[in-house]
Amino acid sequence: MRKLYHLVVPFILAVIFTSNVKAQWNENLSENLLISESGNSNQEMVQIGKTSDEKIFIAWISWENQNACIKLQLLDKDGKELLDKGGIYVSKQPTPTWTSGYGFAVTQDGCAVIVNSEIRNGRWQPYAYKISQSGEQLWGETGIPLIKENEGDGLNPHVCVTKANNILIGFQNVIGAQIDVKIIKLLENGGTAWGGSIPLSGANGIFDMIPSGNDGMIVCYYEANSGNYLAMKYTANGEEAWTEKVLIDDTGSVKTTSEPSVISDGADGIITGWRYAASSFSVAGKAQRIDVDGNKVFDEEGVLLEDLPVICTDQGKKSLYTAYSLGNLEGKYISLCKYDEKGSFVWQNDEISSEYASEFAIYGLIPMDDGVIIIYRNASRFDEATLEYSKVDSNGNTINHNVTISNAPGNKGRGGLVSFPDQFIIAWTSASEAKDGNIYVQNIKEKIGSFIENNYVDKQESLLVYTDHTQKILWINLHANQTTQASIHMTDLQGKSVANPETIDIVKGNNEYPFSINRLPAGIYLVTVQTKNERFYSKLIIK
Repeated sequence: MRKLYHLVVPFILAVIFTSNVKAQWNENLSENLLISESGNSNQEMVQIGKTSDEKIFIAWISWENQNACIKLQLLDKDGKELLDKGGIYVSKQPTPTWTSGYGFAVTQDGCAVIVNSEIRNGRWQPYAYKISQSGEQLWGETGIPLIKENEGDGLNPHVCVTKANNILIGFQNVIGAQIDVKIIKLLENGGTAWGGSIPLSGANGIFDMIPSGNDGMIVCYYEANSGNYLAMKYTANGEEAWTEKVLIDDTGSVKTTSEPSVISDGADGIITGWRYAASSFSVAGKAQRIDVDGNKVFDEEGVLLEDLPVICTDQGKKSLYTAYSLGNLEGKYISLCKYDEKGSFVWQNDEISSEYASEFAIYGLIPMDDGVIIIYRNASRFDEATLEYSKVDSNGNTINHNVTISNAPGNKGRGGLVSFPDQFIIAWTSASEAKDGNIYVQNIKEKIGSFIENNYVDKQESLLVYTDHTQKILWINLHANQTTQASIHMTDLQGKSVANPETIDIVKGNNEYPFSINRLPAGIYLVTVQTKNERFYSKLIIK
């Protein structure tokens, strides 16, 4: 008989912290958690990434004596700083008067990789740094040079990490009047793969790339002469995996003033959003999905949007969410749209905020098990803004709107965003008349859910277990292919029951059930889900 269920992984860890552990997060939303004070410097370009052991790296630029230094801090999930107060220096090499930005990513083994363009020999050259969780410079304090002095300038670096834990680095390569893109692969120890680099001839330097498969990648870029938008997949050996480049947009109208957004579709393909010239006087946006084999999934022209979108995908249901700010000088609003896996329109919500503002800047979208969270800056004027979020369910209804993340004085510069099953964390810069460019971070407790990618035995069957922020509800999420019943038990390691067993009815499709638990002492517990044919265990750790 065919099994009714398959467990996604043998154990899913759910971690709860009891009240005797003091959290480091600042619960005062008028202050937030201060990571670095600017002092006599200005700080900007915050990026954030999470490790597999639930820590958070935060990187930023600190302008000191007209030099753009790269700094780094590591937090645990409770907001405790694990590196020196104010962060450590990754690079203090010369970057006079301006910077083209820096690349940042977190490796599978929990390290930070930063690529920065610096001037050491009269040319802009990209250098790669790898920093451990203890702050050690694993590739040396001067980093690894990625091009030679006679190979032109290297600017605008991008970084991503493959599942095999190799590092892919791309950058604009400027030689005289010629601009293209060069991509290099570094191994875990900093050695160079491929025996060289991949050149994207004809690219104008505007590009993005994401991992695909175990050790490959998909690169998207604008073509200088044609004004088209292209993509190509490369194997682990740096060879072209598709027979020809995909023409994502062949109208010749892409706007090269804005970089495209590129995310994984959850199946080793991509979803991308970009801006194009709708007429001589206006711009608009598009979105397209390219599958792992290089085929367009949406209509040939793509999904037509009103502007360059912020995008995310619910990788379980394969829905696409897009968001952007619209309006005029009298006031602006946020528009959030949902499309199905084929790019067909599902719904639009223009009431994300209960008020109009002079500016909305969207920081990001977070898919949840039952909808999406949108994070944004609500600015009444340039030097006074609040960080807020709204929650929308899967049917397009606004559940909560204008929930405060930070109402501290000052403007809020763009930052970074990561999510965990029980919270999301955002970092940003804030400037006011009194303080210039401080770095802040804040956590928000929300039941995001559990995300497990690309490891289903059968994509129609899965079991997820997670907890909410009250520590009193254990959520059981089960996908079944027929109607049945399941019993739920929770015991300690000696087999003693610590919660009342319950029997639930399982329907065909998705099932989400709240299992009530008491606040338990620190320890390890087992959650058992028993169906007619299968028994599954999930480990629950309370610290």
